[in-house]
Amino acid sequence: MILGWWCGNNQSSTSQSSSTSGSKNLENVVLPIQDHFKFVFDELIEILMKSKGWDLSSIFDEQESLEDEDDVVYAYFCSKIGNEQINQKIKNWIHKDENKKSFLSYFTQQADVLKLDLIKQELADINTQASDNLKRYVCYFGLALSCNLENEEMTRCLKFILEIKEEGEPFILLLKLMLLELSKDHCVISKIVKEYFSGKFDDYLILLWKDSEIPLNFKLKLAEVLKKLEPTLWDEKGKDWVKAAFQDYQEFFQIEPFSVNLINQDLLNAQKEWISEELTPKIIEFRLWQKWRSEKMLESIFVQIFSKDHLEILKNYIQNQNELEKNLEEIFLFFHKDLRPVVEQWVRRLKQDLEQTSDDEKENILILALFSPSVCEITFGF
Repeated sequence: MILGWWCGNNQSSTSQSSSTSGSKNLENVVLPIQDHFKFVFDELIEILMKSKGWDLSSIFDEQESLEDEDDVVYAYFCSKIGNEQINQKIKNWIHKDENKKSFLSYFTQQADVLKLDLIKQELADINTQASDNLKRYVCYFGLALSCNLENEEMTRCLKFILEIKEEGEPFILLLKLMLLELSKDHCVISKIVKEYFSGKFDDYLILLWKDSEIPLNFKLKLAEVLKKLEPTLWDEKGKDWVKAAFQDYQEFFQIEPFSVNLINQDLLNAQKEWISEELTPKIIEFRLWQKWRSEKMLESIFVQIFSKDHLEILKNYIQNQNELEKNLEEIFLFFHKDLRPVVEQWVRRLKQDLEQTSDDEKENILILALFSPSVCEITFGF
């Protein structure tokens, strides 16, 4: 189950300090991450099951043909829900001769040296579709590995991706980190990816120090991988980077204040943009630093992220957003206890809203919501 990934990787049962009235014991202000996730996840699953007459397996039809990439993405999204019946139906579907042939042809097309530049272009930071392209690669590799469809072309495609230089290209680095996570239960593929990262230890150490185009959250995940794969080398060469990076993190940490003179939907749109671009990345960075530094050392950062003003912005946004599906991904990260009442209210509103939509719309909205945290887990190891 997806929940097992979160619980297994979560560092501790509680997080950092108070945000509203000075320093408090963090147990008083922060929900355990896995508990918050479980609450939201279970509520969404219940909504989805109710819409399907309590037969969750019916969200996937194994009799359908594989027509295009959207079918692969949908199948992978469904697989992340973690229902055994759904997963078996997906395996039956993908192993049908024509579907299997169509699916594997993707890797055959990509496993061509002429496609190296194309792959790099698809994942280039300046490409507005880079995030969607990344999702497509994750879905194809994830489905192939979960359904035991590894073949020579898929392996060649993976090796081609590993060969692409990621300097200044965060999505390429992110895909490689995701491939490491996706392959962890597959000995041959996992060995290839692990050996690649181990062999590039010194190069990646230079990237940590010098590549300003790679976001800090990606660097922290990379550092975690390097430490796990090469603990001795990391103790000799990597610890100084963590020390320096954390010093910079503390010294230069700031959140651009939200200050606009708007009302109604214009205000909510501005809050959405500020939350997505300014606050959410800071929450993710904070979560990653929890694996490297103590609660005491991170306390001042937490107070800034979940300040009284920021909590009021989050509460207003959650309470008044009409297009509820637009903040599904963020809702999994709003783990401050003061936000639980408005999150519960949001869930109730979502239930009511989805009762007025078609079944297909319900499925698409909820499956997207259930996939979002799994991407976060793969990427950031929550």
